[in-house]
Amino acid sequence: MIGVLMALLHLSRVIAPNIWGVASRQNGAASSHRSFWRVANLGYFYRDVLATSALGIGVVMLLFSFFWNAVLPQFEVITLQHLGTSRDYYSRIRVWGSIGFVVAVIATGVLLDYIDIGWLPAVALVLMILIWLNTLIIPAPSGAAPETHQEQSIWAILRNRQVQVFLLVFFLVQFSHGPYYTFYSVLLQDLGYSRGQIGKLWAVGVVAEVLLFIVMPTLFKRFSLRFLMLISLVLCALRWFLIATFADSLTVLVLAQCLHAASFGSLHAVGIALVYHYFNHATQGRGQALFF
Repeated sequence: MIGVLMALLHLSRVIAPNIWGVASRQNGAASSHRSFWRVANLGYFYRDVLATSALGIGVVMLLFSFFWNAVLPQFEVITLQHLGTSRDYYSRIRVWGSIGFVVAVIATGVLLDYIDIGWLPAVALVLMILIWLNTLIIPAPSGAAPETHQEQSIWAILRNRQVQVFLLVFFLVQFSHGPYYTFYSVLLQDLGYSRGQIGKLWAVGVVAEVLLFIVMPTLFKRFSLRFLMLISLVLCALRWFLIATFADSLTVLVLAQCLHAASFGSLHAVGIALVYHYFNHATQGRGQALFF
């Protein structure tokens, strides 16, 4: 049942980004991406409806993920348009999402030591409101290229064999992360690890991701996207092998969590760069939607 409920989050991930990507494309211009991003953020509030049954939780998760998965690709487009020719520095902006994750998790964990867990939806609601308020102050990218009818269509881009392989590779990467995000903590609990140890192992992965994002611009300058992707894929496979085979060793698990820098951090940054490379200005939103 846990697997089914978690799968609902990714079910809408297949549909929602493309719906919102098409909608923003039809409305044109970078300001459209901002407008749809703001509307999508309003959908966060549905997540905080109280639900105790599997059906109720499923409905809430579908509503939440429909809007959540719409927000991310649209905001990536806005970020890349702001960066312009300095898009190699994307990872140094993305790193603040990882830092925010660590701060939020630690702060909420400390807070829940003093208040009842029943307050968690209220805490989440406050955070979602703050995110939505933040959308009101994000300016439109300056100097965004005008959209023209001569630009290559999304279907012409998708017929490119390199684009097809690129999307297939990242589909498989996401597929491999599914069991990890859903059952990693459950596995460690079954093996006798404490909640404190499990939390620290998750933190190791995020710290490794943060460090990788900081140095990513340097790696982009020294190595090709193809080389970085291939190395990251090898390390991703190594990570899953270590977790599956040596999960009873804390030392090996720490090493495997450090590889989160490659399996998520590096591959995510490379994927964003490849979307920017393959998709033109008019199709950036839909390209990001397909990637996510």
